[in-house]
Amino acid sequence: MRSISLFTMRLKLTSASLYGILDLGYVRLGDAVPMARRMLAGGVGILQLRAKSESVDAIRKLAKLLAPVCRDSGVPLILNDHPQLVAETGADGVHVGQDDLPVGEVRRIVGPDPIIGLSTHSLAQALAASRGEPATSAGVPPRAPADGMGILPMRGFPNTAPVPPSTAKLPALGGTPADSECGQDPRPPAIACARPDYIGFGPLFATPTKPDYEPVGLGDVAEVFRRVELPVFCIGGIKLENLPEVVAAGARRAVIVSGILQSPDPAGYCAKCAEILPPSPAHRFSTPPP
Repeated sequence: MRSISLFTMRLKLTSASLYGILDLGYVRLGDAVPMARRMLAGGVGILQLRAKSESVDAIRKLAKLLAPVCRDSGVPLILNDHPQLVAETGADGVHVGQDDLPVGEVRRIVGPDPIIGLSTHSLAQALAASRGEPATSAGVPPRAPADGMGILPMRGFPNTAPVPPSTAKLPALGGTPADSECGQDPRPPAIACARPDYIGFGPLFATPTKPDYEPVGLGDVAEVFRRVELPVFCIGGIKLENLPEVVAAGARRAVIVSGILQSPDPAGYCAKCAEILPPSPAHRFSTPPP
């Protein structure tokens, strides 16, 4: 039953445009669930729990409260870091940064079905992630560590109607399909395990969430969406006020943090952002770009 639920969440992710982060740097622990409900009511398509200053036990308890709330709304719950908590909390996936555990190690911890997101900070890193290759520092501005952000491709699914991972039968692309440890990716196992399900790209602008980050700007946004076969979510300093500019630069998906959490009407704020973002059609598998 759990595998079916995760597959359903993968389908939800493929059409999501607005990714909200519930950051406990802005929200008190006791207010987290009510805030999550507001974000979900406003149309957030993915919800990430980020709690950098909380104990593992506190994150575990909160994630167990958030998981059924998100599931009732049909929205995937992603944990920032802590892949070991995914199964026991009922979360749908985990997001890691460039300085965290490699995606392949995370996949071995969470298993074949949960969603894995990876932060990238340059076009080169985004392309490397899409190919399942080791990260590169090429093109990364100074001081660009993992950003904690956080979409999901239908990993290994061809350009047809999605098939649940348990029943998918896929041709090999340059090798035999990955075994169950790495999910139903038709690439060689080493590549399949190292390939995330989605990426975050940024920070586009300066952000108080990550004051040490050098913004990457808007120049590569269109190219990232054109060349990266994974769903891409732009992140970093994005708010309602500059979201039209981000979309005009070529973005189809975005992550918003402080704008939502500091708004007097988080649900209304999310709804306005969702209206600006273009619809995201279900992501389709394609051959990695050259």
